[in-house]
Amino acid sequence: KGQSPAEELLSATLDFWATTLQQCRKEVEDEGDLEPPSAEELGAFLRASLLEFDAGSLTMRLGVVRLWTHALAHLAEEKIAVRGLMG
Repeated sequence: KGQSPAEELLSATLDFWATTLQQCRKEVEDEGDLEPPSAEELGAFLRASLLEFDAGSLTMRLGVVRLWTHALAHLAEEKIAVRGLMG
């Protein structure tokens, strides 16, 4: 079963948010790099995606897990301490 238009919009929004997190760098080197996320920013992303995971279809849940995997793996590559941001 495909996603509803609402789930497609939510997926696109969460994907944009995850892509933004993947542009974060421990050391900002050019205009395209973003500083590491604050605890509030990362917490908001995780809370929002968790809410959609809980209520979403299987497709939505798989998409959320994919976004978590990519965003958190990138932050780990940049040696940005996610645990410290999560309190």
